[in-house]
Amino acid sequence: MTAHSTLTESPSRSRPGTAGPEALRSTIADRLRERQAELEAAIVRRVRAVALPAGAEEAPEYLAGTEATVRALVARCLDWVARGPDCEEPAPSVATEQARRAASLGIGVDVVVRRLFAGRDPLEEAIAEEAERVGLASDPAAMAELRRVVATLFERVTATIAYEYDSERGRSRPRAAQRRMELVRRLLAGEAADLGELAYPLDRCSHVCVFGSGPEAEQRLRGVSARLGLALLAVRAESDTVWSWLGANRELPMSEVEALLAVAGDSASFAVGEPRAGLDGWRETHELARAAHRVALRRPRPVTRVSDVLLDAALLAQPALCRALAGHYLEPLEGLRIGGEVARITLRSYLDCERSVSSAAQSLGLSRQALERRLLQVEEALGRRLGSCSAELDVALRVASLEPPTG
Repeated sequence: MTAHSTLTESPSRSRPGTAGPEALRSTIADRLRERQAELEAAIVRRVRAVALPAGAEEAPEYLAGTEATVRALVARCLDWVARGPDCEEPAPSVATEQARRAASLGIGVDVVVRRLFAGRDPLEEAIAEEAERVGLASDPAAMAELRRVVATLFERVTATIAYEYDSERGRSRPRAAQRRMELVRRLLAGEAADLGELAYPLDRCSHVCVFGSGPEAEQRLRGVSARLGLALLAVRAESDTVWSWLGANRELPMSEVEALLAVAGDSASFAVGEPRAGLDGWRETHELARAAHRVALRRPRPVTRVSDVLLDAALLAQPALCRALAGHYLEPLEGLRIGGEVARITLRSYLDCERSVSSAAQSLGLSRQALERRLLQVEEALGRRLGSCSAELDVALRVASLEPPTG
């Protein structure tokens, strides 16, 4: 739809002919002021075609703010068209008020900006139409300057809107975030809560929980949600940890989720549960992500999926058993001539090589005889053959490799 098809044509005038660009710009502004009411109505229609969240459109104060913002921006733009692009006025105050109003109503800033630029299109179309009528369209430099007028105005307004929106969200976020966290904790505990308040599809949906750590974690999760078309519920459990759920009414694309999370070069890291369905599954995948998070705190990686660390996670949930394993299988190695650390490295290599002496010796840079002497010392310290306790040794070494979390 063009401005020409939505607006009534203004009465024809004789072209100024020899008038310079400044005079022609002033003429364009005057002609558009004559049709300003129709222009504003066309812009409001285009703006309102960008849908708002349910219930927001009906808010009378928001609709009134939309109309007032359009009037102010059209008036400012026509003034700048007449004067040229080197104007310094701030964004109209009604635009900043509308940005704060959107934030308080829970309308996303992306919707606010999309609406702003939807309104820009018919304004640019009307300016181009009048430029053609007065003969300015044949001057590329003058047309570039007209486009710069509109671009400068909208860049300034967009920056102001983003700032005011973030400021308003900053004022309301602590209360809203606290409320969401309380609802999530109640649901995780099996208590009744209003599911609608979370704006996330808990029932009849597949979920995977992701614990994100680091200042960039939540932003990355929002990017994954948008990229894959998944619902997102995110709450900040601690200053540096976000609990999040990605959901969909289809099979979750876990390989894509992991690939998008595993971006090198920043401080974000993620612990990922396993997909589960429904409200009970929503709770279960949270427990699985929490288990993966325990491992990730001790063995940091960009992405730790619980299916890859199930044994480690299970051991960390049983500290008494961990201590017993270390006491039976690792502490006796400390008194060896080769030392406890060398003994553990030797055992780890031997077990990783599926108890092949030749392969383990090669990986350690030892002769077969030297490795056999080390293994014999270990067997004497433990009082048993390695073949009879290799599984226990493997588990004990895995536990020892999980360093306590830092910080």
